[in-house]
Amino acid sequence: MEGAGGRSLTAADVVNDAARSARARVEGTVGGARFAVERVTRRKALARLTLEVDGEDRTGADARLTQVACLGAALRVPDVSHACKKCGCSGRCPRPYL
Repeated sequence: MEGAGGRSLTAADVVNDAARSARARVEGTVGGARFAVERVTRRKALARLTLEVDGEDRTGADARLTQVACLGAALRVPDVSHACKKCGCSGRCPRPYL
């Protein structure tokens, strides 16, 4: 995100003056799999980052590991041209993020 003058926003910029923290949640589907990513930040630092895929918590031990899990889920290709080792389907896998 960018603020006025093209500078990057800090956590203090996004937390309301009357609040202790700010929360953003994004939900959607990718390749038929439901996902939710939630970020909670305080004025000084990230408080929590969570990832849920098809109802399963995929949150890492820390924010960095959760970011890696988010990136990994985003890079997985849902089109599988061979028998899926995860669920045994063939063709387009309905659960590519298992």
